[in-house]
Amino acid sequence: PLGSVVFGCIGDRFGRAAALNLAIWGMTLATVLQGCVPAVPGATVALTALRVLSGLSAGGESAGVNTYMSEIGGAEGVHTLVAAVGVNNVSG
Repeated sequence: PLGSVVFGCIGDRFGRAAALNLAIWGMTLATVLQGCVPAVPGATVALTALRVLSGLSAGGESAGVNTYMSEIGGAEGVHTLVAAVGVNNVSG
């Protein structure tokens, strides 16, 4: 929910596409950097911060993509696009 609020405000101010791109890049960056964190005792803070970034990005992405698809879908294709997002979310 917190990621939806943060990225929703970004989407309202700078546009849905910009917010969605930022959420996707935040998820990508957090995922790559989590793989680079060494397995040492002091790395838990860095790993926790990256997991928070990943969670915020996931919340922003899941909420933002439905809104973005409904805005670009037009009158005829909006239901198909939003349904496709829902199917992709549950299918992995």
